[in-house]
Amino acid sequence: MSGDLPDNWDDRLDYLFKEQQKPIATREASARVMNYIAEKVHSFMGGAADLAPSTRTYLNDQGDFSCVNYSGRNMHFGVREHAMGAIANGMALHGGITPLSALS
Repeated sequence: MSGDLPDNWDDRLDYLFKEQQKPIATREASARVMNYIAEKVHSFMGGAADLAPSTRTYLNDQGDFSCVNYSGRNMHFGVREHAMGAIANGMALHGGITPLSALS
């Protein structure tokens, strides 16, 4: 709940792009980093305002948060950018969750 990150959460983060031969889109680079962090930081969760496929904010193999699955770490905000920002801020202020959110 304190918001402290686990020890070594960023180990080998720099290796995500070590073998990269050509430039990649910023959203693709961001997706690699977010999915790597999700493996290490179990409080990391969030989503996008209806555009997770194009903004690449989906956390692979983490399931979808819903009324029947509280363990999912991907949230579907729909087309509600303002509400998404408010929800992410509330999650961060409450503690225990490290939120992510993206707009198109």
